[in-house]
Amino acid sequence: MDDLKLAKKILDCLGGSDNVVHAMNCMTRLRVKLVSKDMADMAALKKLPGVIGLNDAGEELHIILGPGKAAHVTDSFKGILTAERKPQIGDGKALHAEIRAKNATPVKLLFKKIASVFIPLIPGFIACGLITGCTGIMMKLFPEIVSYPITQLFAVLGNAVFWGMNLFVGYSAAKVFGG
Repeated sequence: MDDLKLAKKILDCLGGSDNVVHAMNCMTRLRVKLVSKDMADMAALKKLPGVIGLNDAGEELHIILGPGKAAHVTDSFKGILTAERKPQIGDGKALHAEIRAKNATPVKLLFKKIASVFIPLIPGFIACGLITGCTGIMMKLFPEIVSYPITQLFAVLGNAVFWGMNLFVGYSAAKVFGG
């Protein structure tokens, strides 16, 4: 019997994926923590070809498979568990809400508010940086344009976001915090 079929049969004998908390392996054993050992069919599990024996070790059930085989069967077993536990189609909203609730720590919420204040200013920083950079390049290539009014206008425009930063940050903060 190949490893995948054996893993499926072991899972069936254990009572399905809902009865398995987690699974891991050592050199010779598949170690499984179960929700309820009463749901597992130990007699059928012992009779499976490839299962050498069972060991009830407190919270864990050890399924003895032999050296080398345990790792392969455990990988297949975990793959089956993962596939069966994945959310089904239509569970997206509930899953999304669960993830958002889990990630809504006070520190993350604070950083999100601070980011919401400064993110709208990024295009202004980019535009002013481009204007300042282009003006600087033009003044290096053509030093005589330094005295032209258009060059001085571009220099003013390039620094505009920095001169008005307190106003822009205040306006953005008022929008974010509801002021």
